[in-house]
Amino acid sequence: MNAIIRQPAVTLETKGNATHIAIRLEADLAVSPERAWELIARLLARQFGPHLRAGSPELVVGDRWLWRVPAVLRFSGYGDVGAVDWFDVDAQTSQFDLRPGRVEEVARRALALANTIPPEAVPAEFKVPVPAAAARRSVTSWLIANVGNMLIGGAPRLMEGEPPVWQVPVVMTSEGREIEVGIVDVNAQTGSMAASDALIEQIWEKARAFGSSAPPSMG
Repeated sequence: MNAIIRQPAVTLETKGNATHIAIRLEADLAVSPERAWELIARLLARQFGPHLRAGSPELVVGDRWLWRVPAVLRFSGYGDVGAVDWFDVDAQTSQFDLRPGRVEEVARRALALANTIPPEAVPAEFKVPVPAAAARRSVTSWLIANVGNMLIGGAPRLMEGEPPVWQVPVVMTSEGREIEVGIVDVNAQTGSMAASDALIEQIWEKARAFGSSAPPSMG
């Protein structure tokens, strides 16, 4: 573990070419580095799949105590490409920055970094205009608005073709289990969804088939 010390935790006194530094740090942290890593690892897996992993946390001390966890781009068969960005996890509250547009920002940086290595090392899903995270969010928003708030989009699978299509599974949580009750196709070039009233009915019917005592609550 590294410690990145920020002001005002540091007192500097310079005399000529010499600098005296005084550091005093004491704190009881509610969030361990392992917990901060786990939070970001889950976020990256949910939003980006296997290609972004959480790196080793660093402690950043200043107005707040933060665990800084890098998001590292990694491709199977190539290894780590490099750090794309980082997430600061509050060491007392476990909160971290996930403001609107943050996921898209990380996705853009990941794509830019992927373009620095040989093209044959980059998986197909990194070469389409619409990233997996965007396809998943679109499907989840559509499900909440049109089907029910107990359903979310799962991890997208890219189907190569003309055009390439993200197949986003529709996931229902029931008694601690995640059950796939449908698939929504998202055009990986334009972001358009193959959504229809017939698809809504199919999802409802499959959800009922798993023994739900009531259909998913309407959003």
